[in-house]
Amino acid sequence: MHGLSRAMWWKWKEEVLLRKWMWGRKSAENHPKLRNRHSPRAFEPRQLLLLLRMKTFVVLLLVIFLEGKTGECAESVNVRLVNGNSPCAGRVELYHRGEWGTVDGFGGWNMKAAAVVCKELSCGKALSAPRGAYFGKGSGCVVAYNVQCRGFESALRSCPSGAWGHNYWSHSFDVGVICSGSKPPRLVNGGNRCVGRVEMYTNDTWGTLCGETLNMEMAGYICKYLECGFAVSASGDARFGKGSGPVVGWPDCGHVQDGGIFCSDPLQKPNISMKPDSRGFVRGESVEISCSGSYPGSNFSLYRNGDFIISQSSPENNNTATFTPSEIIAGNYSCKYTTHIDGRELTSPESEGMRISLSGTFTTQGIVNVARLIVVITLPLVIIFLLVIQYRPIKKDNSEERVIEDTT
Repeated sequence: MHGLSRAMWWKWKEEVLLRKWMWGRKSAENHPKLRNRHSPRAFEPRQLLLLLRMKTFVVLLLVIFLEGKTGECAESVNVRLVNGNSPCAGRVELYHRGEWGTVDGFGGWNMKAAAVVCKELSCGKALSAPRGAYFGKGSGCVVAYNVQCRGFESALRSCPSGAWGHNYWSHSFDVGVICSGSKPPRLVNGGNRCVGRVEMYTNDTWGTLCGETLNMEMAGYICKYLECGFAVSASGDARFGKGSGPVVGWPDCGHVQDGGIFCSDPLQKPNISMKPDSRGFVRGESVEISCSGSYPGSNFSLYRNGDFIISQSSPENNNTATFTPSEIIAGNYSCKYTTHIDGRELTSPESEGMRISLSGTFTTQGIVNVARLIVVITLPLVIIFLLVIQYRPIKKDNSEERVIEDTT
């Protein structure tokens, strides 16, 4: 549109100049003092018109070239994360028209926008989208503002936002992003995969996460990413020991502030076993059923066919509870355990089932079943026998009568 408007302007300018030239030449021919000053080598109208049209064409080409360069610059925008001690964490900066600038977070900066940045940089999943110049104030201009990403865009420039430009505003609202990196984060030194010090893969090595950066919201995203439920607690005092390598997050953070997370699903499925290791028993035999969990001092519960039997706590220095039932009953046995961590009671998933069968003698249930069978079989026979006795004809005995007759 700019090129066409300028071309129209030059077309109008061309006509104005041509009319002025014609009026000036006519005036010179009619004026006696100026008639002799008219040079025979002056441009003719056709020559002047051609010159003006060539000038218009050159200007039009120049406008189109400059607009093409402007569009090309806008399309070749680059994104980087700085001041976060990792290529996948830090303040968001955009390269726009030959200059690096920041993104103003006043408006719609959120996890969807952070996810787009992480996707554009091939840095995994978004874990945090801090605002308020968390990674320090940038310098130069503010390139973008009021960014409204929907999450599925492949690049930040595809997100709806205010017009990009070189705005020299305050950098107090500069935004940042923390991505998971090329590999998923991990929790170490906590006893299982859902508890421990947060470590992130950056610059081809494992580093830690600054506890000043870690909060419950970010811990929740990490727990969800690791399929460990929700975040129970987050700490920033190297609770799970000091790590090594770079510290991702706050620029001045050290390993004394390494962040740690406790997720809601740290309790692994317990293991159930028996001694002797046999699934078939004779009534009267003794058996020990053991259940092992993740934490010493946990409270274990034993189940048969899904029904609770008994509970027992393991020793403080042992993560296994041993049950000795007074009577072995055939069925499917399982167990689970509960423990208290950070003031919360957590329950493990149920163990795999272990079936026990009895042979060589009757069980209590077997005796009951046999008794029922006997009743079912014998009851009709007893009823028939009673009916036969009731309706059997009685024969009259004449021997007594004969004795009486003889005595008379």
